[in-house]
Amino acid sequence: FWKGDQLGRPLELGRALGAFLREIGSLTPEEAHARLTSAGLDELAVSNLLAYRKEQRETAGHVPDDRTIVVERFR
Repeated sequence: FWKGDQLGRPLELGRALGAFLREIGSLTPEEAHARLTSAGLDELAVSNLLAYRKEQRETAGHVPDDRTIVVERFR
């Protein structure tokens, strides 16, 4: 989470988002799709989140969550 652009988000929200991403990350793509749909996300949001998860894992080897910090560098 980049802290330079805006006010930081509340700790509770960060923890909840991280736990949700960890849960989604432990599921197969089919299970994740069903879980995201049951959480109320529309098809575009589901496909975007699953694409993010796949690309992040392929690029960095990990998806950041409430237990995993991924440090990326950009020049």
